[in-house]
Amino acid sequence: METPRYSDREVVDALAPHLHSGEPLLAYAFGMRFPNFWLLVALLCLGILPGLALMLFGSRLYFVGLTDRRLIVVQVKGQPAQVLGVTEYDLAALPPVRAKAGVQFTSLWIDDPEHPVRIRFSRIALKENERQSRAIAAALTGDRTLLPG
Repeated sequence: METPRYSDREVVDALAPHLHSGEPLLAYAFGMRFPNFWLLVALLCLGILPGLALMLFGSRLYFVGLTDRRLIVVQVKGQPAQVLGVTEYDLAALPPVRAKAGVQFTSLWIDDPEHPVRIRFSRIALKENERQSRAIAAALTGDRTLLPG
């Protein structure tokens, strides 16, 4: 089993039903939440198979959309994408947000006690994933250095 591959169009189409009337989708991205690093290391020490199983079955897939009013986080699985759950954040009342952009990933953390978000966006997951995920991170944190150069 491998991680499903999605196109930019599939992500936009999956986010569309969650938009309010007249609400523009400003940016979108595909990301993953990986299992706990130390748990993964421990299982890899026991053997390759348990660690790989945790990576395959313990990872969560997300489509993230930013509008002028909300951040929409849609948990998906499978190909084509099946929606497992949706979490929405009003931008006017957003919990604390942190972000980091590296060579391979843009990471986003929303410190919400009810629905914490910890997602990593790979630059190669979608054609526009690096640009879009950095735009989301910059908009949520106000840190313009996160924007792609």
